[in-house]
Amino acid sequence: MLQTVIISIALIVTERVFCQHHICLTKQIVDGTLTLNCSVDKLQFPIYLYTPTNTAIGKCAAPQVNTLKINRCGENVMQYLDTNTTSLTINVSSYNVSGIWTCAHGLFKENINIEVLQCPQNKDNHIGESIIGNENMPNLLSIRYHQNIEIKNDNKPIRLCGIVILPDSRIIFGDYFNQSLIIYKYFKFQFIFSLENEPRGMTGMTENKIAVTYAFSREIVILAIHDNHVTVINKLNMHLGKPFSIAYDEHQFAVEVGEGDDGLIAIIHSDGRINRTISNVTNFAYFTGNTIRLAFDAKRENVIIAAMSKNLVTCLDFDGKVIWSTVIQSPRGLVFLTDLTSRKKTLLLASKRCSTIYELNLDNGKDKVLLAAGQIKGPRYMAYHNKLFCIQNDGDAILTYYFND
Repeated sequence: MLQTVIISIALIVTERVFCQHHICLTKQIVDGTLTLNCSVDKLQFPIYLYTPTNTAIGKCAAPQVNTLKINRCGENVMQYLDTNTTSLTINVSSYNVSGIWTCAHGLFKENINIEVLQCPQNKDNHIGESIIGNENMPNLLSIRYHQNIEIKNDNKPIRLCGIVILPDSRIIFGDYFNQSLIIYKYFKFQFIFSLENEPRGMTGMTENKIAVTYAFSREIVILAIHDNHVTVINKLNMHLGKPFSIAYDEHQFAVEVGEGDDGLIAIIHSDGRINRTISNVTNFAYFTGNTIRLAFDAKRENVIIAAMSKNLVTCLDFDGKVIWSTVIQSPRGLVFLTDLTSRKKTLLLASKRCSTIYELNLDNGKDKVLLAAGQIKGPRYMAYHNKLFCIQNDGDAILTYYFND
C-alpha cells in the first residue's frame, strides 16, 4: 500500500493508516523533525527502513529473549517491543526526505510517500547561479533571455511530448493531442506535419533527423525535417513493448519501454539492434508511459532517469547499477548541454513545482540553480543545441535563451 500526503515542515502532521500484510508505516513531522513509525503484528525478523534512493538508513535486528522493552538500534533508530514499533527520526532541514520510503519485515514491505516542499529561496531572481567557471563547460560562460514563442496549432489545444532544436536553429515541437509536429524557423511558425500515430516522445539525432516514438503501433520512426516538408527515413519495430520517452547519443537510443512490472529501459542502435535492456530491479521509477524523462550519455554508458512520481533522478550504467540518485521536487525535462568543440557535457533538469532549472553534477548528482522564478513558471520539456536553449513554461509558452561566449 502506498500512502501519499504533502506536508509542510512548519506544521505538525500525523498520518494514520490501516495495517496491510501485518505491517504499518506512518509518519509525523514536528518542528522540522520527521519520525517514521513501522509497526508489525509480530516482531520476529529484522526491520529495515529504506530511503527514497533505496538506501537502508535504519536497521534493527530481530529481538532476542530477555531483550529490553526499548532498544536503541542506531543513533536515530529506536525499537519499542511493547508495541512492536521501530521509529526512525530525521532532521528535515539537513536531509531531503521527499520521496517513497519503505519498511521491510521479512517478506513484507510497506511504502509511504513523503513530499516536503523545499525549493530555492531566490524567488526574486530570474537568473540564479550561472555556469560561469564550470570546468565541464568552459565555453558556456553566461546565459541571457532572448524571447518567448507562443505555439499554435490551428487554435487547437496542444500537449507537448518533446522539443528538438536542429543544427539550423529550427525548433520542432511534438504535439501529442493533435498527432503532429509543429515547426518554427527563426522563432516564427513555418509549417505543421501530421503524424501517422500519437507521438509519445521525441529526440534529436544528427543533421536534420529526429526520432519519434509511437506507443500504439510500437514503433520508433526516424524523420528528416526539410525546408517545407518531412520525410520518413526508417521505422524501427519495438518487439520489446510500447516505446515512450526517448533520448539519443552516438548512434544509439535510450528508450522507456513498457508499463508496470514489464517496464524497462532499452539501449537500441539507430538501426534497431538491441544493445542492452535495463530492468527496474532497483525501483528507480514507476513505468506508466507518462512519468519518465530520459537523458543519455553513450560514451559514459549512463542513462539518467527523471521519475516524476518518485521525485527522484537516477543515473544508471548499462548494467543497471545505480551511479547516483538525487531527490528533487517534481522533476520534468532533462537535457545535455554539449560543447561542440570539446564535446564535454553539462546536465540540466527542470523542476515543475520549484519553477527552477538545475544543473546536476554528472559524477554525483549534486544540484545547483541555473534559473529560478521570474519568468520560469512550472517548466517541463527543454531542448538545447549550439548555445540556443528552449524551455516549455507552464502552459504552451516557450522561453528561449542563448548561452554566450
